This record gives sequence, structure tokens and C-alpha cells, in this order.
Amino acid sequence: YQKVIHQTLKAAWKQKYDFGKIDVSYSFQSNHRKEFEARRGELAHKPSQDWKLTTHHWNADFETSYSHWKTQIGLDITRQKNFNEPGNGVTPVIPNHVSENYAAYALQTYQQTPWKVETGLRYDYRFLNLAGYNSFDEYYADKKQFKNFTYSLGLHYEAKKWLNITSNIGWAWRPPEANELFIDGYNHGMAIYYLGNKDLKSERGVKWTNKIHFSFPK
Repeated sequence: YQKVIHQTLKAAWKQKYDFGKIDVSYSFQSNHRKEFEARRGELAHKPSQDWKLTTHHWNADFETSYSHWKTQIGLDITRQKNFNEPGNGVTPVIPNHVSENYAAYALQTYQQTPWKVETGLRYDYRFLNLAGYNSFDEYYADKKQFKNFTYSLGLHYEAKKWLNITSNIGWAWRPPEANELFIDGYNHGMAIYYLGNKDLKSERGVKWTNKIHFSFPK
């Protein structure tokens, strides 16, 4: 069985000015997860895996409008720490690690009936600092860096009062997580052995969505 405790705290501040509005937020989350299985002897009462994961997230966003334009810029920071409680007699499958992500973004919107156009740009930098033991009780440590630009472009056209056409295209990315890079061990709830790949690169993709919306009184 598993025992999981989540604790969450969030604070936000918003303020409007003549030149625009500012939103600032902070959130904290603490996750304590224990996985138990049938064990004998003095370790029978201890979990086979015991993780403490803490996450801090900061966001600052500024938005202003003028004529047919709207501009939005922001900063986004996330810091996450995973710690394995020692003394349970099992090598942790996921190493101790600290993950930091720093991002800056900008959105520009132009709207004049029947058109609305929006374009976006975001830059992310992620840093991983890891240390742990593999299944042979050999100590290892590593540091990883990932960075990337992502883009988006959207068009909305109101052809008629009852007909709207929308098209959005975005270039996205996803850096590998710590468990995908360095997990080494078996799943205690299933008969599966996991082995990470420390040479994984970031995933990149393009998503293009199109929508035609009809709306009649009936």
C-alpha cells in the first residue's frame, strides 16, 4: 500500500494601474510519499521507498493594452527538490536531485474586427543537479542543462456573426525528467524493472490546430 501527504500553499497579488496590470504569485507544495510492501524482520514496519518532494513556483506577469494592441510579458521560476529518506534498507530508484527552471515569455496580440492575431515567444533554461546510488550501490553524481526557445502563432477570423475560424500553431519542447534520466530499480507495486538513460535529449514538437465554429439560434 501507499501513504501520501500533500500540502499546498499559494499567495497572489494583483494590481491595476493606468499603464497596465501586474500579477505576482507564489506557490509551495510539499509531497511526502511512502510505498510499503511485505517485509520481514526489523524493517517490516518501514517503507521500501520514502520520498520527500518540495516545489517552489514564482510568477510575475505584466499586461498592457493600447489602441488595437495588447502586450504581455512575464517571468516564471520553478525550484524542485527530491530527497530520499535513508535507513529503509532499499536503494532509492530515483536519486536525490534539485531541479531549477527559469523562463521568460512575451505575448503580442492585435485585434480589429474581424481579425485577431496573437504571437508568442518563450525561453526556458533548466538545470538538474543529481546524486545517488545505482543498483550495485555505486555512488554517482551528475549535472544536466537544457535550454530552448518556443514559439506560437494564432489567427482568429470572424467571417460572419455565426461563423468563426481559428488556427493555432505552436513549437513546444519537454526536457527529460530526473527519473527518465537516472531511474534504476524495480516498481514495488508491479513486476517491472526501470532503467533510465542519462543521454536523453529534449523532446521537440509542433502542434497545429484548426477550428471552424458555426453558431445558429437553434
